[in-house]
Amino acid sequence: MSSPKPLRVGIIGAAGFGGSYLSVEVLNRGHTVIGISRNPEKLGKHERYIPRSVNIDEVSIGELANKFEDIDVLVSEFGPHTGGAGALLYSEFFLVSFMHELDRVGGLKGKMQLSIISIKS
Repeated sequence: MSSPKPLRVGIIGAAGFGGSYLSVEVLNRGHTVIGISRNPEKLGKHERYIPRSVNIDEVSIGELANKFEDIDVLVSEFGPHTGGAGALLYSEFFLVSFMHELDRVGGLKGKMQLSIISIKS
């Protein structure tokens, strides 16, 4: 039985609290991480880590969709710039709106698996 092919995993918020832990785990499992974040270089350097700098609050949905080219799986660890319970409500609203709009402009292109992970403390 052959080993599965390593994946190219795009992580929105790769340098944040939850995203950094997820990025390290994905790298440890032999996959490539494409870190999509305002400051993806904060995570550090690794031969299979590809930082793609983008401020999700300042780009169009089309520009953001271009950041997802050549990705097999997209995981969102996006966290809004606010705290408390209101941030969790905003985050869920944002993800649903974002994924609907991304699909509308063809950013998912039918080839990408999608996982949304929410970490609540």
